[in-house]
Amino acid sequence: MNTKSPVQLWIRVVALIWILLLSGGLRLWGCSCIEHKVCDPHFYADVDFVGEVLSKVPVPPGDGITRWHLSVRIRVVESFRGTKKPGDIVDVRTGMGGGDCGFHFEVGKQYLIDAWDRGGILNTGICSRTASLDRGQADVRILRRIASHQRLPELVGELSQMSEPEGGTMSPLGGVSVSLRPETGGASTTVIADKGGFFEFDGVPHGRYRLSLNLPAAVSVAFSNLGKIINETLPPVAIDAFGQTVCRAEIMVGPSASISGTVRFPDGKKAEGWVKADTVTSLGRPWNTVLTSELEPSGSFQLAHLKPGRYLAQFTRKQGFVQGEAQIIELREGERKTGIVLIAN
Repeated sequence: MNTKSPVQLWIRVVALIWILLLSGGLRLWGCSCIEHKVCDPHFYADVDFVGEVLSKVPVPPGDGITRWHLSVRIRVVESFRGTKKPGDIVDVRTGMGGGDCGFHFEVGKQYLIDAWDRGGILNTGICSRTASLDRGQADVRILRRIASHQRLPELVGELSQMSEPEGGTMSPLGGVSVSLRPETGGASTTVIADKGGFFEFDGVPHGRYRLSLNLPAAVSVAFSNLGKIINETLPPVAIDAFGQTVCRAEIMVGPSASISGTVRFPDGKKAEGWVKADTVTSLGRPWNTVLTSELEPSGSFQLAHLKPGRYLAQFTRKQGFVQGEAQIIELREGERKTGIVLIAN
């Protein structure tokens, strides 16, 4: 009997996949969204309303659609843009998920629907502003102003807090003082984010401004759509359309504890790679990788926004995935451990 080894079988599977890809017999999809500008007058699609999901049904390819999709039946609760009225029952098309940009709806829940109208058929997905109602409150406020022809605020924002540096859960961060000051100097204006993490600045003249947050000591700014965070400072935002274009600041904060230092190469030759932080068991064994960070050309690294706890820090070479010496580091809340030296192998 001619028995194939696992390696031989795996090579055959990989070869078959490549043959299917090259011949067109297998299709792979991925979702890629066009990134909105911070200050974008065309932020929404064609139709916007709040609605309750009544049902969702898978639909096979047909009528010009080449893949399976979902037809979601929704009762309109509040309408902002488009011809839909409260009480109307509408069908909205979205993908199945898993790379086709489909939005995940749950029957019985309410959502802000931001949809494109394609020949009378409404389409939405994760590249739109469609969101569960609790996550879409900032957009609901703006859309209500648009529907009632009110002047729009120049800058709105949302604060959220993440439980883990990579993945985890997100929750609104309210009660935080948010200040806006001209980049060239001058008096600042301060508002308080509401319980949903929402804040706004109205009547802001043309110019470049910087936002600053009065955060609790245990958290710091992690990410923002405004740009790269440098030394926990938000980049500036340019406001240039008084009352006509809304600028949006989406800011995420995380635990402020961090580990930073350098990687030492015994042979003196620096190499590309990354440093990881694993949670560890009571026996000091790695359990779960919570963060990875690429090594800087200078040989330095930083693992930021970590929760209090014990971590295993270790460098891995890009070439050959050779791991260096592991080091156990314990962090208290808000503690910033600096000067850590990791040894490469």
